[in-house]
Amino acid sequence: MAPGSLVPRMMKFSRKMAWSIGLPLLLILLIGATYLLRQETYRLNKNVRLVWMRILTYRELSLHRDCAYRIQFSQKNYGVSVLHRGGQEEWQEHAVYSYVDGVEVAAPGFTIVFDAGDLVSYYVGEKTEKLKPSLILYFFHREKPEHRRGILFSQASGWRAL
Repeated sequence: MAPGSLVPRMMKFSRKMAWSIGLPLLLILLIGATYLLRQETYRLNKNVRLVWMRILTYRELSLHRDCAYRIQFSQKNYGVSVLHRGGQEEWQEHAVYSYVDGVEVAAPGFTIVFDAGDLVSYYVGEKTEKLKPSLILYFFHREKPEHRRGILFSQASGWRAL
């Protein structure tokens, strides 16, 4: 068999066909690489959004149910306690939520309290400490602690995600 005899049987690629296959493949590789590089940032933002939405939920519940909600953040999870009016005036544990994807909080012991739909207090440690004008609750990924996202709590404007 001569070397030239195999050429007609093989599929010949033209430049147009190479571009039509190569360009979508390059685009898929670019999107995949971007996803892999930004995966930790996405997970961190996802956790902050989840915490933010739960804070909004408990603020609304405190407004409509005539009770106070306390959210206490620890290193691996955060717990929600409720104080009902009337009967026994004692905080009762309501729920505990874990952070997902290896995210932790930078200030364990941070606590916020909602009553009648308002942010009435936020503190780190004991409630007897003087209230600071603003505090930021930072979240970070265990593997890259230099990348942080947070929620700002302040006396004047309530709270907002950063």
